[in-house]
Amino acid sequence: MVENKRHQPVAEEKVWILIDQQRRCRAASPLACDWLAIPAEKLIGDVLPSVLTDLIGSSGTMSAGPLVVNLNPSLCVELTTERLPEGYMLWLTHVSARHESTRPGAPYEIIFEHAAAGLARLALDGSFLDANAEFCRLVGYRREQVLQLSYNDLIMGADEQGLWSDLDRLLSSGENAFSCERTCLCSDYSETWVKLSISLVQDSEDGAFFVLVIKDIERLKDAENEARYLALYDSLTGLPNRRMLNDRIEQAIVHAQREHEGVALFFLDLDRFKEINDIFGHHNGDLLLTEVSKRLSGCVRKIDTVARLGGDEFVVVLQGQVDGTSVGAVAEKILSAFVEPFELDGQFVYSGTSVGVARYPEDGEDRETLLKHADAAMYQAKEEGRGTFRFFSRKLNKAIEERMQFDQSMRVALSEQQFFLEYQPQVELQSGRLLGVEALVRWQHPELGLLMPEHFIPRAEENGTIAALGRWVLEEACKQVAAWRERGCPDLTLTINISGRQFRLSNVADDVDRALELSGLPADCLEIDLAESVLMDRSASNVDGLVDLRARGTRLAIDDFGTGYSSLNYLREFPVDCVKIDRSFVSRFERPGDRAPIAESIISMAHNLGIKVFGEGVQTETQRFFLLARGCDEGQGFYFSYPLSVEAFEYYCFGQSRCSSVGVYFPVATPPREDSPFPLHA
Repeated sequence: MVENKRHQPVAEEKVWILIDQQRRCRAASPLACDWLAIPAEKLIGDVLPSVLTDLIGSSGTMSAGPLVVNLNPSLCVELTTERLPEGYMLWLTHVSARHESTRPGAPYEIIFEHAAAGLARLALDGSFLDANAEFCRLVGYRREQVLQLSYNDLIMGADEQGLWSDLDRLLSSGENAFSCERTCLCSDYSETWVKLSISLVQDSEDGAFFVLVIKDIERLKDAENEARYLALYDSLTGLPNRRMLNDRIEQAIVHAQREHEGVALFFLDLDRFKEINDIFGHHNGDLLLTEVSKRLSGCVRKIDTVARLGGDEFVVVLQGQVDGTSVGAVAEKILSAFVEPFELDGQFVYSGTSVGVARYPEDGEDRETLLKHADAAMYQAKEEGRGTFRFFSRKLNKAIEERMQFDQSMRVALSEQQFFLEYQPQVELQSGRLLGVEALVRWQHPELGLLMPEHFIPRAEENGTIAALGRWVLEEACKQVAAWRERGCPDLTLTINISGRQFRLSNVADDVDRALELSGLPADCLEIDLAESVLMDRSASNVDGLVDLRARGTRLAIDDFGTGYSSLNYLREFPVDCVKIDRSFVSRFERPGDRAPIAESIISMAHNLGIKVFGEGVQTETQRFFLLARGCDEGQGFYFSYPLSVEAFEYYCFGQSRCSSVGVYFPVATPPREDSPFPLHA
């Protein structure tokens, strides 16, 4: 009797519940908690019973008109909703005295039929008593067909406790509502995921029945499955990704421990992949990775794992009996898979691989150690000529540590200003008159001494420091040349070399803007030297980068021209100002019948396109005259000058009154004094 008095408020009194967009209760009047028989501390923050929320559509709309809901056999309320910016206000009015309105009638039928969710009434035995239009649409049956079916005919996934477990749960547990996700068998025998809510309604006149609410969540499930797939598999190749690989290795180690067997890890990457990516574009690079994944999968058993770590790195995991002979045989099989060329959009491309092998337990007893050691063995294979495989050996530990220390020391060098620049004069071939300089970076390593670019630029490209190093070179060189122009070389120009890797990692156009702004150097006094591979990469980002650079007024040159894959078509399409004949051609000019015809063709064709030609690596008088005779007007090399420090450059340009209205010349007309601290040549 006490409980009944709690349900007897002032006639027609309304109570309220505030819910957010996720249907979670944010506030409620005391009487609302009383009616729901849920303490306020439990109700606040929790999802309301589905009978109060599932009629709110996914778009936030609710069926027109009030809804009459039986909260329990003795309490009937009228439910209305009000949309608020932060969610919804649910108004509940005690209408037990008007319980007549809960039975099928005109208002009830309108709400039932036009609800945004699929609604149905079921008898306690699971047979359908009624269904609205949305329910029929979701399951693909007409209403009269639905009435011939039962709950079990449509809803899949009843648990092992019984055929009617969902419905039995409400009947036996004393709960008023139950929600879950199930698959629904539609009329065309397709299965679709639905979120369903079942409420038990006690009606004094019509007896007890179930109200079933279903919502289509197939798209949500598809998105969940896609997210689950992408969390474990590589989206490009379909191979297991790093996360799944880690799990597979852990499982393989546990299995090996239990069965007293072994595990072998093969770490490999592709030879020339960056070059192929640069030349043929990222699309063909992706095609290559996909084809490689297929070939690798064909080299191992189904119980083994082929995974892609990222980029062009792959790992193969072998389980079972993995002695040196069997592992070596698999490694040879992998290498053989790369013998035939790969067909990429009608083009045949060769790409080999280098393989490093580490075995459990000989080379490591945990995943991290095995991967690290297999990686080290792969680098050893590369250093010994590529296209081969190497087993991990203990002496490789030192190589790993040295490489890691070297990478770290590069980052320290950037912050501690261990890098410095030298400047090699660029001259007019006929007279030797100074036209500009090329900035060349050096590293004064505190332990290894002076390091030339070939000793650290490749590592900078691999470990990612090339972008920061390149920005420093650009800014430092622009400031220095701007200072020299003000001091007495007003026409001096600057050349900066940008590698293909740096061009992709960094926004070079923005870097140029910053360097020019900081230094005050005019844009047309800066020339950017790019590798041929940059010109060959037709990706949108690459083309945009070239166009952006040219739009700033800077000059573009193709470095080491003739050694790669450039064609005249690319020279016509892109705004190139200069091509630089590679030093390998220039050095052979003195050998009759060698590469001279190629160089002559390059000079002639470039001039026909209105492109300047520049000779690199000029070391002798013969080479200088050869270039001059064929119309090449500018060049640089040891014949004119070694790369010079800032002090040496200023000594020759500004010392001894050499800087005059007629310009500066290299080699200098007057040999330097015997006590000169800055020799020009060996």
